[in-house]
Amino acid sequence: MPTRSSTLAQQAEGSRSATIALKDFWKRRRLLLLSAVLFAATLLLYGPVVSHQFINLDDDQYVTRNPHVTAGLTAEGFRWAFHTFEMGNWHPLAWLSHMLDCSIFGLNPAGHHYSSVLLHALNAVLLFLLFARATGAVGCSFVVAALFAVHPLNVESVAWVAERKTLISTLFTFLTFGAYGWYVRSVPNLPESRRLGAPAARSWPRYLITLAFFVLALMGKPMAVTVPVVLLLIDYWPLRPSKPTAGFHPSTPTEGALGTPGLPGTPQWFGGPEAPSPTKAPAPDETAARPGLWRLAIEKIPFLLVSLVFSGLAVIAQHSTGSLVLALPLERRLQNAAVAYWAYIGKAVWPARLSIFYPYAKNAPSWTWPGLALLLLIAITVLSLRLRRHRYLAAGWLFFLVTLLPVIGILQVGNQAMADRYAYTPLIGLFVAAVWGLDALRRRLRLSAAPAALAALCTLAALAWVTRSTLSYWQNSLTLFTHAQQATANPDELIETNLGEAYNAAGQAEEALRHFKIAKALDPHCYLALYNIGSYLVEHGRPAESIPEFQAAIQYSGSRQNTLFAHANLGEAYLLLGDNAQAERAFAGALRLDPNSFVALLGRGQALLRMKRYSEAETEFARALRGRPQPELFYLLGMALEGEQRFDLALEAYTQALRLAPGMPPAQARLSELQKRTPPASGPAR
Repeated sequence: MPTRSSTLAQQAEGSRSATIALKDFWKRRRLLLLSAVLFAATLLLYGPVVSHQFINLDDDQYVTRNPHVTAGLTAEGFRWAFHTFEMGNWHPLAWLSHMLDCSIFGLNPAGHHYSSVLLHALNAVLLFLLFARATGAVGCSFVVAALFAVHPLNVESVAWVAERKTLISTLFTFLTFGAYGWYVRSVPNLPESRRLGAPAARSWPRYLITLAFFVLALMGKPMAVTVPVVLLLIDYWPLRPSKPTAGFHPSTPTEGALGTPGLPGTPQWFGGPEAPSPTKAPAPDETAARPGLWRLAIEKIPFLLVSLVFSGLAVIAQHSTGSLVLALPLERRLQNAAVAYWAYIGKAVWPARLSIFYPYAKNAPSWTWPGLALLLLIAITVLSLRLRRHRYLAAGWLFFLVTLLPVIGILQVGNQAMADRYAYTPLIGLFVAAVWGLDALRRRLRLSAAPAALAALCTLAALAWVTRSTLSYWQNSLTLFTHAQQATANPDELIETNLGEAYNAAGQAEEALRHFKIAKALDPHCYLALYNIGSYLVEHGRPAESIPEFQAAIQYSGSRQNTLFAHANLGEAYLLLGDNAQAERAFAGALRLDPNSFVALLGRGQALLRMKRYSEAETEFARALRGRPQPELFYLLGMALEGEQRFDLALEAYTQALRLAPGMPPAQARLSELQKRTPPASGPAR
């Protein structure tokens, strides 16, 4: 019979065995478990977006009023996505993503929003795995990825359906970084004489996969053009170990911010071990020195060439739609760029007064503050490069500066001084520098990991709370632009215009007009204000008053697309007034900008039909039918053919209209009239 002491010993042994088993399970599965926690927490945080609506800024042009997208994934839509510069970008993957959503969810905004949330959650997990594999510092990596997942500055990129392009581009950018680390793992085993910057034979497939992911990132959004420089930063850290410091050596495991084993500077990446064993030094191929700077630069030449090609495409696309605006002098844009860097840093640290739009200051500033901002940027850059024992500081800081450079405003795209969505990827650099820097300070002060973990959790909880609050502003256009109006220090015509459009969509036309007039008072040349005032006047039976508004809108349109819309609406106003000749001229102006514009073809056809220019009207209606076979168009085509005395073809047109819309009164009446009489011989069919 076992004694009491032996029983207690067995229980203690069983407890120790269970503890060891649990620790072993955590060590082997921690990346999977932490990834699952991160993914689920991100989905939970952004859960409210399923009840949000589309907004009136860009969502209509990207999704709800874009016939190529609403048709879903089709062969014609696929071809269009790769051939269009619509919205001032060449980003076919973004278009295809929206088409896929329409195929699955139709125009239910909940599905579109949750697709964006899924992509953001996936990006957060990929970011965590990238740093955990590359550095072995699982704790620091998790904190960086969690900051990325919950930071309020990223709400705009996730809650705005039109910003799907940012999420897709970032996804493939992260895959590019992972594939690059995978490729690098194949290089150190090669003889030094073969590492001349160009991939060796057995590493070519990995190199080409990396390049392919980069191309896909650019097909999502051209902001990824800085990837070649970022790959050099990755070579600097984490692929190149930091210099040894007192009590720390790159081959000696350290504790991450959450008390997990870490190895700053050791490349693991996808396919490598989760983290080095505390009792086993890394394999030689994992710590071998990478080639010199020139060889590494040569290695990036194909990436640089691809960047140049896509940069050229981006400029052409922006120019073709009038989005590339150089209204501000270069000096003003440089001043704004210097200040904007610090504005992004400020909102990263204290994310308050976030807005969908940040207008330029009305008055040009002196060089005092921009100059000081620029000097501080330079000083921090020099200091971070001198701290070679802490390469993550320079790598993170330069990552922030470089990835933000294409959208910092030196090349002016749009009228915003800055935008939250532009910080989606650059913020990662600040997170890396801060998290790894604070963890290094903790180790230097010999503090335990528990207080650091608690501080990290408190910070994440506070940011998550602000994110939930920020999400509430994105419920619909009215809540979004009402908040933007409150968050912006000075009144702005763009915010007032979009707020007016939101009120108009809510059925409050008079309140909408009030905001349009405020926008026009702020800027008499504001295209959107002029266009919307004109549209209001037409809708409320005052077409004569709308004509000066549309004429001014054409003058100050700023882009081909805006000019086309203003010409088309001007033509509609003239049609309502019965001035068919002026209407025909207005629609002809729209067709010069887009020969396939459905609205312009339909409008010009109606004007020509009224002027009894039947043959020309028939041509316009036939062209419009190629794009949209609608019953009303078949009816109008029948009227034109009847005017040409081509009664047999007119009968066919009316019959087709009734086939699409049974019981359509006008078509039924004309068909019955033609069937009652014997038509004269018609001319040859065209």
